[in-house]
Amino acid sequence: MTTVDMTGVGAATGAGDAIYGTGAQTGPNTGLRNYYEFGLWAYGASATTGGARDYTSGNTWAREFQPIPVILFDAPAAQQQTITQALGDGVITSSDYLGRYTKAAFYVLIIGTILGGLALICGLLANRFAYILAAAFSLIGFLCLAVGCIIWTVILSRVRSSVQGSGSGISVSYGNALWLYWAATGCLLFSILPFITSCIVGRDRYY
Repeated sequence: MTTVDMTGVGAATGAGDAIYGTGAQTGPNTGLRNYYEFGLWAYGASATTGGARDYTSGNTWAREFQPIPVILFDAPAAQQQTITQALGDGVITSSDYLGRYTKAAFYVLIIGTILGGLALICGLLANRFAYILAAAFSLIGFLCLAVGCIIWTVILSRVRSSVQGSGSGISVSYGNALWLYWAATGCLLFSILPFITSCIVGRDRYY
């Protein structure tokens, strides 16, 4: 859903490469990784974006997006206060706020995904009643996915704004999964009319 880029932190804090760590060590203060990728279920840390991950967290139902505790856990003890001071009171440090809303977004995205799957199944049954069910599932699924995507997009926009010019060297970008969810939202929206049309004009053998 999002990638937190830490490659500028070394220069921003004056620690240079000494602030970074590599490998699968997951103990406290083992060093920052260059990139932290956060999804709906887990997060991972890696030296290169899209590359092999140094480590990943375990999958967790309704995982909350709270990047700062993860980052400070890895950061060398001597640099934790510097990073915290550079971020100030920005949205990225509001773990309760981020966790609460991304947890809510998780549930509506999951519900929307399930409803989209049910719409697909009903649409394959070639029956007028199935088509109207598919249209209903698509409509409700669209609303759920739209709400979830809006929550994530607004939160990430606020987080990105909070780190720009903070002097922390941290940057945040939108993830591919978010755009895929937006695409799925559009697909559900555009599927409603064909399902309704199929229900209305379906031939007798589709009764």
